Amino acid sequence: YMERILRLNPYNLVYRIYLGKCYEKMSNSTVAFGIYNSTIKEDKYFFEGYYNLGRLYNLEKLYKYSNYYLNEALNLN
Repeated sequence: YMERILRLNPYNLVYRIYLGKCYEKMSNSTVAFGIYNSTIKEDKYFFEGYYNLGRLYNLEKLYKYSNYYLNEALNLN
């Protein structure tokens, strides 16, 4: 369903974040990492991309990366 929405509006970053969360719930963190990274590449001031990437790194126990992305999110906020 979310992929169909993105085909209609591929530039909506919020929809991409929701799609990343769906992949997280399906235990496919590799795809979620890619989606979150794509939001940051498209808009380097997009808070949600940094926040969700930091949160996902934290869940994967990659704390160094988690700290970096969460600090970037705080600096944007």
